[in-house]
Amino acid sequence: MTRLFSSKKIGISLAALATSLLLVAAPSSGAASEDAAAAKKQLLEMTGGRRVKVVWGQQAKNNRAVYKYFDTKEGVIRELPFDTRSGDVVFGQIWLTPNGRRVVALTVKPDGERTLVMYDTESKKVTKLADGPDCYPVAIWNDPKTKIDWVYVNDCAAEGPRKRGWDAGRDKLYRFPLDKPEARELFWDRTTSHEFLSFSADGTHACFAPVFSNIGDMTYAFDAAGKVDQDNSKFKTAGHGCFSGMIADNSYRLFH
Repeated sequence: MTRLFSSKKIGISLAALATSLLLVAAPSSGAASEDAAAAKKQLLEMTGGRRVKVVWGQQAKNNRAVYKYFDTKEGVIRELPFDTRSGDVVFGQIWLTPNGRRVVALTVKPDGERTLVMYDTESKKVTKLADGPDCYPVAIWNDPKTKIDWVYVNDCAAEGPRKRGWDAGRDKLYRFPLDKPEARELFWDRTTSHEFLSFSADGTHACFAPVFSNIGDMTYAFDAAGKVDQDNSKFKTAGHGCFSGMIADNSYRLFH
């Protein structure tokens, strides 16, 4: 899985981006610097020279699940300091905040223990945000009015007795401010799937899958307190599929 940040909103060729990431992730240590330089060159060509940050999950030689970070300004591939231990590879989600400064990732141990952590790309500090089943990150959205980064989580892919099938429902979707994870609040609990979710810049629309493989545009209504009004929000189907997304501006364009 891959997450991308650029200093300006741009169109990206996903095929070209994948090629660049393959170069970055090449296992040959002798060619690592050349691979990173080639990836940097391709990324900057795609963005017209604008700085890009990329994060992704990768399987290490010892079968660990590791997360990598690449910043075209640094030109160096870094393994993020998350404790995933050795054992069967289990990947969670990984996200960059809209400003590209912080990384939020789900780490899953071989025993199923799940922890949501944050990495600050400037201070290099790792902070624990949450643990337990209800900490699978599905989206990060920056409120343009309050400048708060909201993290949206649920119990998707929980192991053990809470393990879910693809179409078995995801129950409640929560959100919390990135800098105040204890201030968790219910965001949505009316539909069976919270697997895919991404917001427009103003937060009034989202690309959403109310049931698995039913992708579309959710238009939110809000009450007087600014909370989502679930009764009056509307969903319009766009098609079937997965790995959906909405462009992070206010054009309300989506893909799946």
